[in-house]
Amino acid sequence: MIDSPAETDEALRKKLRNQLEKSGISTAVRKMVRKICDAKDDVNSINPDEVITEVYRKGLMDTFMENLDRENSNGNQRKESLGLLKTSENGNSEQNSDSDIIVETGKDWGFGNCENSSDSDLVQHTLRKSGKYYLKMEIRGGKAFLDHLLDESRSDDVASENNMNVKNEFRAKLVLHVFYKSLRFTAKPVECRCDPDFKDIFLIDIGRFDHRGGGDGSVASQILSINEPLRIMVVREDVNLHVLGGSLVAYCAHDWRSILVTENGLKNFPLELMGIGPEHNVCVGILQVRLSLVPIPHERISESTYLDKVNHAGASHEDRERNFIATVKRWWKEYIEIRADHQLRLIRLFAYDEKMVAKPVMAFVKPVQLDDLLGTPFNAAWFVSLLPLNGNQHTNCSGTTGYKFLPGIQNGIGGCFLSERWQNVETTIISKSGTVEDHAVLLTSLLLSFGLDAYVALGTKRGKGSWAWTVTLSENQEPTFWESTTGDYYDHYSYPEGYLGSNNDLAHEIEEKLAKNKTYNFLTVSCIFNDKELYANVQPTISVDFVDWNIGNTSKWKRLPYHQDYKQSTSSYPFHLNRSTLNWDFIAKKLEFQLKNLLSFARKEQSLGTSWDDVLPPYMGQHLTREELEVSTCGKDFKDHFKTVALKNLPPGYDFRAHTFNSQTVEAYKLFESALREPLADGIIFIRGDDVRHSLKVKIFPYPEDVPSVRFMIACRYIPTS
Repeated sequence: MIDSPAETDEALRKKLRNQLEKSGISTAVRKMVRKICDAKDDVNSINPDEVITEVYRKGLMDTFMENLDRENSNGNQRKESLGLLKTSENGNSEQNSDSDIIVETGKDWGFGNCENSSDSDLVQHTLRKSGKYYLKMEIRGGKAFLDHLLDESRSDDVASENNMNVKNEFRAKLVLHVFYKSLRFTAKPVECRCDPDFKDIFLIDIGRFDHRGGGDGSVASQILSINEPLRIMVVREDVNLHVLGGSLVAYCAHDWRSILVTENGLKNFPLELMGIGPEHNVCVGILQVRLSLVPIPHERISESTYLDKVNHAGASHEDRERNFIATVKRWWKEYIEIRADHQLRLIRLFAYDEKMVAKPVMAFVKPVQLDDLLGTPFNAAWFVSLLPLNGNQHTNCSGTTGYKFLPGIQNGIGGCFLSERWQNVETTIISKSGTVEDHAVLLTSLLLSFGLDAYVALGTKRGKGSWAWTVTLSENQEPTFWESTTGDYYDHYSYPEGYLGSNNDLAHEIEEKLAKNKTYNFLTVSCIFNDKELYANVQPTISVDFVDWNIGNTSKWKRLPYHQDYKQSTSSYPFHLNRSTLNWDFIAKKLEFQLKNLLSFARKEQSLGTSWDDVLPPYMGQHLTREELEVSTCGKDFKDHFKTVALKNLPPGYDFRAHTFNSQTVEAYKLFESALREPLADGIIFIRGDDVRHSLKVKIFPYPEDVPSVRFMIACRYIPTS
């Protein structure tokens, strides 16, 4: 029997009431209303919008929606935990019978209580027969994250004050990320505490192996030959920084192959996570981890065999590193012999990563699997520009002061600033922030994935000092400069060869092209590099206006190839971007509601009433979309119809004003504060006149990794008074 709509509505209301009482939100709202009433002389003067605004501000609505969503998703939690089972090595979704069997009977081999051993044996036998093996990683909690004791005390204070679990400005989150080859796993964010409640299960596809082999060809021996660690990272996200970006707080690279030594292919152990930068040798937290192989190999590796393999791999890496450094030393000697002032140029051969390990700069650039998430190189440039920019961490780039050098490298050869730290591409993505070098490295990686001949350029910029940007070269070696922090690009032109020092006049067309260079303020370029090679500028000048960009000319550029032997010692698997998963339409509607309340409240404080125009917002949305298209596609020919439509709907005798904003924050208070700082917007908000009607529209344009471009417009129509 099908329930009537009235019965369905009543059931829904009952469920919502139960959730409100269960979560304690009803009690908190009653207390809040009581406080508001006590502060008012006349209870009838209370504005319901004021109560609703306070509910949103205290995070009560967010908490309610989160609790409701958690309750609804409990039945699907096991399925979500297995969601990455079907991820193949290249990161693409792959439907196969092996994975289907695992999903159907997963509870019988470790994801739940083993109720049917025959089914478990069937899974083990089926997978072993197919040669498919998985590494099951269970995260069973965290402890000793001592840096977050203060967050815990703040959370407890606020929770005690509200007598409930409320999200608020003090509630930071810790997010655990696990990487293996091109696979990527993300745990559910947990509250930032000394003992964070990490609880997750990941099933990692380690490959297909020939089970028919014997001796050195056994499955266990084949698995032992894999030299790819699990890379575990923890990112701290403060309020709204799931959108705006966070900071990497812990890192660990774990050799999981040690489970091959155990009797049953299973290992429980505490995993120490090390700090970042200066704290790279300090344990900043511990994860309780359980690792197991599915299916369990019949063979067992002896501890001595395992240690011999690890030591041999380490020795091979050291040999490759030693050979590469010897090549770099010869290359550098030849480079500084060309011209004495080459020692003062901004040449970076090595940079420190998050673990304070000095790596060739070419190792930071790596392929990114786009999966059609970014349609054009212009979309990629705008996406990178939306990531918050951290301050530059290095100082003067001239000379060798402040360098710390790799062992065996003489003074001044390919050094790294001790205070300078670059991020790997995956770190920039999961933290959603980085320095100017990190932005340039990420944009170069993305443009390489589009098939462009892209390089990171190191040089200087007017007003910025040392700078990094991206350069793409055409078939004719004509450069295009991409500013990764703004998403802008332009075709760069250099003075004709031989012009420097001559008295020849330039054609007017060439002068116009050269004039564009000054708009972007790039001054010098010392070297460019990507994931395959580095080119150092050996020309008499490093001024971008006079540099010859023909990198194939050995008299202009000196090439340093990134040796394949050394490259094999680092993880070169492509990194995958994730699709946007948040409900951005709901977030945009909530922002509109909150901003309207803030505007009404601000006008009320100045004894001004507020009326809303419901006709104009749809047209305002079209205008915001056009603005986003312009910046995300670098298009300039999108005709703006908004002004025509607005004037068409304007009654005689009325004036009209409008102002737009672009931001990456989804906090209404911050957006409104930014509007108040703009004189034009401030004038619209507090406009005085007859029949004043305001309009407000928010549009959010989501990009991969839940990176948003937030645009909103404030407008008003009114009859001016003398």
